[in-house]
Amino acid sequence: MNMHKEQKKNDEGILFLACSVQDNVVEPTWYLDSGCSNHMTGNRSIFVTLDESFQSEVKIGDNTRLQIKGQGDILVKTKKGTKRVTNVFYVLGLKHNLLSIGQLLQRGLKVSFEGDICAIKDQVGVLIAKVKMTANKMFPLNFTYGQISCFSSILKDPSWLWHFRYGHLNFKSLSYLCKNHMVRGIQNINHETNVCEVCILAKHHRDSFPSGKAWRASKPLELIHTDLCGPMRTTTNGALVCFKSFKAFTENQSGYKIKTLRSDRGGEYIAFGNFFKEQGIHHQMTARMTPQQNGVAERKNRTIMEMARSMLKAKNLPNEFWGDAVACTAYILNRAPTKSVPSMTPYEAWCGEKPSVSHLRVFGSIAYSHIPNQLRGKLDDKSEKCIMNWNDDVDEAKSPFHVNIDKNEVAQELEQAEIQAVESSSSSMSSSTSNDEISPRRMRSIQEIYNTTNKINDDHFANFALFAGVDPVTFDEDIQDEKWKIAMDQEIDVIRRNETWELMELPTNKQALGVKWVYRTKLKSDGNVEKYKARLVVKGYKQEYGVDYEEIFAPVTRIETIRLILSLAAQNGWKVYQMDVKSAFLNGHLKEEIFVAQPLGYVQRGEEEKVYKLKKALYGLKQAPRAWYSRIDSFFLKTGFRRCPYEHALYVKEDKYGKFLIVSLYVDDLLFTGNDKFLCDDFKNSMKKEFEMSDMGLIHYFLGIEVNQNE
Repeated sequence: MNMHKEQKKNDEGILFLACSVQDNVVEPTWYLDSGCSNHMTGNRSIFVTLDESFQSEVKIGDNTRLQIKGQGDILVKTKKGTKRVTNVFYVLGLKHNLLSIGQLLQRGLKVSFEGDICAIKDQVGVLIAKVKMTANKMFPLNFTYGQISCFSSILKDPSWLWHFRYGHLNFKSLSYLCKNHMVRGIQNINHETNVCEVCILAKHHRDSFPSGKAWRASKPLELIHTDLCGPMRTTTNGALVCFKSFKAFTENQSGYKIKTLRSDRGGEYIAFGNFFKEQGIHHQMTARMTPQQNGVAERKNRTIMEMARSMLKAKNLPNEFWGDAVACTAYILNRAPTKSVPSMTPYEAWCGEKPSVSHLRVFGSIAYSHIPNQLRGKLDDKSEKCIMNWNDDVDEAKSPFHVNIDKNEVAQELEQAEIQAVESSSSSMSSSTSNDEISPRRMRSIQEIYNTTNKINDDHFANFALFAGVDPVTFDEDIQDEKWKIAMDQEIDVIRRNETWELMELPTNKQALGVKWVYRTKLKSDGNVEKYKARLVVKGYKQEYGVDYEEIFAPVTRIETIRLILSLAAQNGWKVYQMDVKSAFLNGHLKEEIFVAQPLGYVQRGEEEKVYKLKKALYGLKQAPRAWYSRIDSFFLKTGFRRCPYEHALYVKEDKYGKFLIVSLYVDDLLFTGNDKFLCDDFKNSMKKEFEMSDMGLIHYFLGIEVNQNE
């Protein structure tokens, strides 16, 4: 038999294939096997990705147990093109390659047997392979393995490694950087003629048009080129706030003042007018429909996005990491050659000294972060596996990198596995990243919105100049600011009033999940600050399915449904209102027994070793969205609403006189309208009695949609 040791015994089936095949079979042959639990091979060299942290064992027909030393993907060439075979076990000592029919069926493929022929078809019925049975009643399938050329010479030539470390910067610029001694700590770079396929996929563009001469600034900050990354459906939110932060930092660091800002005539710059007048800044705008006049910003945005896209694709990372990739790209470009300042980097032109790049590592590499003694038990792991998503040279001796699979923490000590990660990054050749211009993705569930492993589509890209973001990312950074201290006090107060937890000793054989602070600046539609929000979030990525959680899915209203509601209201003259449930997830009741550590800044004196047992959900828990939805769904049904059978986050309440109310739920935001104001007011009052609410009155701004209501 051949199966995973974690399967139940009654699931075991006899597998004679592993013992009966002849020894002279060529290595690229794979045998179709209906009794094999997973695709398996003993050939490590054919993997394009291999997660060696996956360890287990299998048992074959003679009851011998073989060790599983990893799980990964392979590329095979078929008549229909190169195909990726995923979740293949690397089994040490297995002499022959086994292709699991069950796993093929699980992937949606169709496997049929007719006579002595086995046919494998894709989901739409297109034939992928046809296998003839041999004399010993086997079904052998011969593959040619796909190879990724741009990763094969990494260890032989450091030029490739620096190509990856520099975010896929072209070899010509790398060679120029090294030849002119523009940075410290870089090895000799050969001007490669080989092609990096990741760069082709991420950077391909048409030839440029001829350019004319333009006036250049002679002093720092004399002329600022700016543009939002596009074309995307960006809103005005945050543009002015980001520029104010950029202005304050650069002027304070350089001693110069911003004189002129050049931009296009985009709507995101409308809110800048009064601020420019107050600061005496000249706003130089391009002619309409003439992006060539703002070519510096347009070209730099393209460079940044191409490098960020390359780094994400090379490591097969989801678009959720776009912010880190863009920030890392800006950091790298400030240490790369540019025609604007020959023979020196932008960093040297700004700071007056050559930068060191010896600390640079490949974006997305695996790292191991040391866990301080205060945050772990005696038998807990001393480090945790992370993704390196930032390069920083602040205090190189102690903290050269800001990394963590959870991006809001800073790891202090790392052990790098960079070379191995670069070798395995060939998986990027088939990663599916979004195009630049796509329609908004349907957000079908609360879990999709809050789960950090899901992709974020391009509509969420925002302004990025030299410095990204205005919100703090660590507890140490924000605790000095009174406004964030107030926000944290408010969050803790809500948790206590809601009776979310109770302090107690951690039971034996139980593990407490960590918590962290997440900070957000909530903006109005005009870009001004509405409020500062601190959220206490559980590190839910450490939860185990079946132990800490089970169901997690919870629906939200589709954007198409919201647009339909607004259209109906406009057509019939109904008023549309908006309410917000404060700390909504804290209202969800938990079925599981969950313990969390005491949050930083609020550890009870004299009871430092105790933990909190959760009675209600916290943000970050995998089951929190489901718990919240179950709570509010039961409340709506109890108060006379009917749930739409096709849109489970849409509710309708109707009386015998034909008056009705429509309520749309989007996580913790409620949008509601109807043909009777009394029903709307009654709904508001009932919600305020049941939950802690923010009554926002008539809707003005919702999910990027600005709404103007009049008589």
